[in-house]
Amino acid sequence: MIVSNLRLYYKWLKLWLLNGRDPLDLPRYPPRSPELKFLMEWCGVPDTPAFHRLLEKESQGYVGLPNYTYLDSDAPVGVKYAGPNRIDKLLAIKDVVRDQLVAGQRTAKSSATGLGQLLLPNTRIYYPDGPAGIGDPRNELIGMWRYIVDRYGNAEAALAFHDAKHFY
Repeated sequence: MIVSNLRLYYKWLKLWLLNGRDPLDLPRYPPRSPELKFLMEWCGVPDTPAFHRLLEKESQGYVGLPNYTYLDSDAPVGVKYAGPNRIDKLLAIKDVVRDQLVAGQRTAKSSATGLGQLLLPNTRIYYPDGPAGIGDPRNELIGMWRYIVDRYGNAEAALAFHDAKHFY
């Protein structure tokens, strides 16, 4: 146990030095990246190709990313978009959307957010901190994994469902 913890701490320190910031608090964990693999190990989530593919399909690894249906609703007042693409627009409003969802307000067709694009009711069930965990990479990763296990049993079955239905 001590050796395992030391190995994990060493990985954390190495990533901190490489990125210049805490690897447990990044704005993005790209699928198959060393940062995501570290976060998965830290949170006890199995590292499988299917999980990485689901993450890629759902959020591209962006923490707190609001569902695309927020682009169909009115943008929050005072929000300036950082760039021309859809991801930039969603990232520009993610903090406002998070605050609305934590307060129980849904202002778009879907309340899905985060790494696994869980709906607000599912964040209450699967995130360790409930809706307050929206925007926290550990809550979002653990919540995504708990949802997958509860609904499908494993990431491979969830990916097969996603491939067939285009959602999971």
